[in-house]
Amino acid sequence: MLLMLRYLPNVVGPVRIFGGVGDTVNITNVKTRESILEKAAGTVYYAPMTITTTPDRNVDRIIRETAREAGFTEDTINKDIVPSVLLNLGVEEDCDELIVGAHFAFFYNPDDKA
Repeated sequence: MLLMLRYLPNVVGPVRIFGGVGDTVNITNVKTRESILEKAAGTVYYAPMTITTTPDRNVDRIIRETAREAGFTEDTINKDIVPSVLLNLGVEEDCDELIVGAHFAFFYNPDDKA
């Protein structure tokens, strides 16, 4: 999760921040099930999982309940916590703008991934 733009007191218009906030879910800490692809067994690749990004406990609860109803177990549900105390959240013109980014690698040649 990145803080993209922030409105500051006594500054006209938004200021570009582009700084990371919260914890990062990455390949070393992502919670997944077993891979559904035999050749990727024992890895996190091709493995069912979810990532939830929210500062709201009620929204997080609803998403977790829905994920469980869809068949995801708690050990596959990853939270990317947005620290609401650091952000000016909302929909008004002077609220912070956030961006959620993901980097996926799709290798043409499987030997290139090493």
